[in-house]
Amino acid sequence: MSPGPTFDRVYLALKEQLISGRFAPGERLEPVAIGHDLNASITPVRDALHRLVGERMVEAPRHNGFAVPAPTEAELRDLYAWNSELLSVALRGLPARPQGAGQERSSQGVSAADLESWSTADLFRAIARRQANPELEAAIENLSDRLAPL
Repeated sequence: MSPGPTFDRVYLALKEQLISGRFAPGERLEPVAIGHDLNASITPVRDALHRLVGERMVEAPRHNGFAVPAPTEAELRDLYAWNSELLSVALRGLPARPQGAGQERSSQGVSAADLESWSTADLFRAIARRQANPELEAAIENLSDRLAPL
């Protein structure tokens, strides 16, 4: 049996739990308990936690276990400033609205009513996708994921 599907399942479930705020900032993450909750052995849980450390969604303080980041006020200000900078880059290259374009639909066919149900992260991802720059899109998505529980 390939370890890939188990790792993918554990990684995606754990990332969703982090984004949704299931774990409090500063809370220690216990791989054994997470494995029990996700019906997985400790190896894919640890692998997923290490990947999430690389994405900066989890911390490994002094290589002594894992924890949910608990940013200080200054760190939060930096994250929001970086978010603003990334969005500025994404917006800079967007074309101006074409003359005569309808007010009820955007150029991608999204109605104003649809936009009301979007999260801020959904809107930011849509802006990034319009640039057709996968690096910019990945950076905005990662930052949105990191800010979601805060």
